Formats: sequence, structure tokens, C-alpha cells
Amino acid sequence: MPNIILVFIRLKKRAKKSGEVYYYAYLVNNKWVNLSPKQEIKLYLGRYHKIDSKTTENIILPKNIKKNQIFAFLLKKVLLVHGFKPKDKFLFHHPNGFLVNLKANKVVDKKTQKQVCLGLNQGYLCDCTLKKLFDFSINPKNKKEKGPKLIKVLLDVGINLHKDLFMEIFNILTKK
Repeated sequence: MPNIILVFIRLKKRAKKSGEVYYYAYLVNNKWVNLSPKQEIKLYLGRYHKIDSKTTENIILPKNIKKNQIFAFLLKKVLLVHGFKPKDKFLFHHPNGFLVNLKANKVVDKKTQKQVCLGLNQGYLCDCTLKKLFDFSINPKNKKEKGPKLIKVLLDVGINLHKDLFMEIFNILTKK
């Protein structure tokens, strides 16, 4: 029987003596060996903070958007809906003290400059998921297998799309 490896983000709960509860995020390999799961922490992603959206927004892609601009455009829209304010073209700050740098693929606590993992929608915005998003590419020859992977990358970072918008984006990304 072949080994099945599943990579996912796991939250670990920690409680202080005062009763205060914190969560920390980790990238975990879950490997099934002989019908038994074996988990291995691959990467520490930072302290986890859930950020609720302030409103909902129907995203409409600008006409003539370039392939290399799509992910940044989508992420900026999601950040704005979750209360982030732009400091410049690539840097966004949240009133709770978080900074997201789209150019450097960094998500940090402004005060401590430590990496954090933010819960956006059902996803996790952190250095790791940002890098995966911006490194993702589709070769027109393998677009059938890349569709599900694109959906996972978008959902992992906290971008939930309407089916029609996803298809529009997928078509743009697979054009030669």
C-alpha cells in the first residue's frame, strides 16, 4: 500500500495560567503509514488571529487585467473587506496591528515584527500561503490538472470566489 501524504495547516491551542487562550499555526505533513497517521511539523507559521470581514463585496475583474496582476488584485480586495487599509501599492495594515506586504510575501505583527497567520474567510493568510499564491502558475498544456490546485491555493489564502469569476480568472491564466 502506498504512503499517502497530506499537507495542511494545523492550529495548536495554548492556554496561559490566566485562562487566556492563544492559537499557533503550523504547516503539517500527515503521512499515513500502515493505516496509521504520523504527523510531522514542517514549518511554524506564527500566532493565529481570526479576522472577520466587515462587509461582502462582489469582485469584478478590471478589463484587460494582466495575468501577473490577478492574484494581487484579488488579495487586495479581500484585505480591504477584512478591514485592512493600504499604506502603499503593496503594504496593507490592519487596526489590530498586522501588516501584509504583498511584495515581500510577509504577514507580521507590526509591534513585534514576528510572523503571524491570519484567518481570512476559511483560509490562512501567512508568509507560506502568500508565497504559494504568487508562485502559482499554469502552463496551458496542463490546465486540466491545475484547475483544482488553483482552487486550493486561492481558498488556502482566504480568497473565496464565485464560480463564474473563478472561470473568468482560469481562462485568463490559461491563455497563451
